[in-house]
Amino acid sequence: MANTMVTQGRTFVALLASFLVYAIPLPGPHAAPLLGGALFGAITRSRGNALTLPTIVFAVAAQILTFLVVWWCLGEKRRRLLLVLYVPVLVVLTIASTLLLIPRAVLIAADDAADNLAWPITCSLKEASVQAVRSPAGGALRRSGEVWVRMGQDGSRLGLMQGGDCTLTALSPPPKGTMHSLLFAVPGGITLESTWDVKAQQTFWWRRPSTTAEAMAVDSMPGGVDGPPILSDDGGWIVVVRRPRPPPASPELLLRRFSDGVSRVVDLAPLERGSFMPIGANLRLDSAGRLDEGTIQLSRSDEEFLTIDLEARQTTEALKPPGVDASALSFRRVETGWAAWDAYVEDRPYTIAWETTAGRGSRVVPKGRGITSLDLDPSGRWIAYSTSAIYNLGGVGDSVIVIATKDGSEVFRHALPGYTRSDVAFVGDGRLAYTWFDGASRTEVRVVSTP
Repeated sequence: MANTMVTQGRTFVALLASFLVYAIPLPGPHAAPLLGGALFGAITRSRGNALTLPTIVFAVAAQILTFLVVWWCLGEKRRRLLLVLYVPVLVVLTIASTLLLIPRAVLIAADDAADNLAWPITCSLKEASVQAVRSPAGGALRRSGEVWVRMGQDGSRLGLMQGGDCTLTALSPPPKGTMHSLLFAVPGGITLESTWDVKAQQTFWWRRPSTTAEAMAVDSMPGGVDGPPILSDDGGWIVVVRRPRPPPASPELLLRRFSDGVSRVVDLAPLERGSFMPIGANLRLDSAGRLDEGTIQLSRSDEEFLTIDLEARQTTEALKPPGVDASALSFRRVETGWAAWDAYVEDRPYTIAWETTAGRGSRVVPKGRGITSLDLDPSGRWIAYSTSAIYNLGGVGDSVIVIATKDGSEVFRHALPGYTRSDVAFVGDGRLAYTWFDGASRTEVRVVSTP
């Protein structure tokens, strides 16, 4: 009877000790939740995610192992010293498994593709990096062979580079404000820029008519601006969505000419409700210089893309790229077609979709990588994109890749150090500019071209 009671007590103690697995803290950047609390929260708040089931399996296995170890160690006094060693090993193994090993196994897929440097370097620019910038829909900036770059080790200065020979024209900064940003660019060095006045807590808007000109303040920016403005295809007009009254009132497009302040308002009420962002505006004048007609490309609710005239009538059927959750910032259109990619996803790998005169298709990026930058060749034959790790788990480098839209085949790949976050930009048919990084401090803009 005594032996039975001892065995039962030993089993009870081992069972209680096994539940201490769920009291192991998991250190994080802002808190250290207990394993049990983290699992309970994941299950109850969102019904779990990809990590929940394997973490539960690990926790149950660790609990069973702990029960067996404690039960065995309690069988003899000399074995109990082993618990002093087992506890820290269990804690370290639990933290390493739940915060590193399981996430890496579940969230990151292997990508063993070798470099394919079939596109040779035609020119390069040291201590510079590509600055991807919004530009007119249709690919005019790509066809011009121009690419904007950040110069210097701190990337504080802007310049316009010619992709044919990498000649550079430096840009003088606006006279007021900090945090100089390039918002939109038209061929010929015509830009829309912004700066931020920290003291006044105010954004200043600037227009530059050429790379050799000083930035000129955009006066009387309209109130109620809803999203970033753009320039018309010729750079002569600013185009912005504004809300004259709070929702449910419809937003409107304001077109304002820089030369004389003439404005045109396009009421978006005829369109289905949603949030709107301008992508491109091709405006045409009559013989007297009055705005006669034009087409404006918009995104609606970050999922549909449409073209309207100056009366807000759709001139083409709305496009919703299949298989991707695109946005106005993850959509590229040229005269020969379009390419789009996931702006943000959590439950699946990032995907690229396209349709051009050369072909249509989609491509899935290996798990654990996000799309940093993407561009579509003006001829519609090539898509270039760069990837970076989306989880801080180590072991994932960056890449710059070019695929053919005809069949999705890979024609160029350059592996780069992690967190390079290279922007890519086509600079003419079959010529690509991207940022190379040595992993320490040196950056370089490289232009490669089809063989």
